[in-house]
Amino acid sequence: MVSDIAENNPSERRRYFRIKDEIVLFFKQLESDDIPGDGSFKEQAVDSFSLTAALSHLTEDTRVQLKLLDKNYPDVAGYLKILDRKINMIAQAVLLNDSSMEGQSSREVDLSASGLAFASEKAIKPESVLELKMILPPSLMAIITYGKVVHCRHNKASESEQFPYSIGVDFLSLDEHDRELLIRHIVKRQMVQLRKRNNSA
Repeated sequence: MVSDIAENNPSERRRYFRIKDEIVLFFKQLESDDIPGDGSFKEQAVDSFSLTAALSHLTEDTRVQLKLLDKNYPDVAGYLKILDRKINMIAQAVLLNDSSMEGQSSREVDLSASGLAFASEKAIKPESVLELKMILPPSLMAIITYGKVVHCRHNKASESEQFPYSIGVDFLSLDEHDRELLIRHIVKRQMVQLRKRNNSA
């Protein structure tokens, strides 16, 4: 249930907007040794996924400066936008050619800026901590975070025998950069879904 603070605070309430979406999702249950008592997490080795995620952060960091440049020096801003697109295209190519991506397909999730729910082929105990890697189409934006399993339900009515469990996860360490990226993605997907619904009505 959304708290009273969230209900009365529009910026906080955005964290609870939830949509159905299809994303590429990797998840791995962490062993107790990988979950320090102080709540921090071990640094991950730099790979193609973390590189793409870091570039998304840098793009977010430069948004304000780029807006100022666009207003005062549009030619310079235009050139920097082209460079940014080139870098993102290279990062996406590296990510898609990563061997760990082979055979990976998207799966349907319920997604918000505070957590997600997804169908799983196996049960995962509540309170388990997962490492989560998400790729959000169509931009192929990459986000790495951690989450705690809040529910695991066997969906007897599920049509899929391959994914009979529903797993609900609350994000534990999603930083504000990634939260804003997720919120913008969710708002854009909402707009696309509403547009499709209105066109088919």
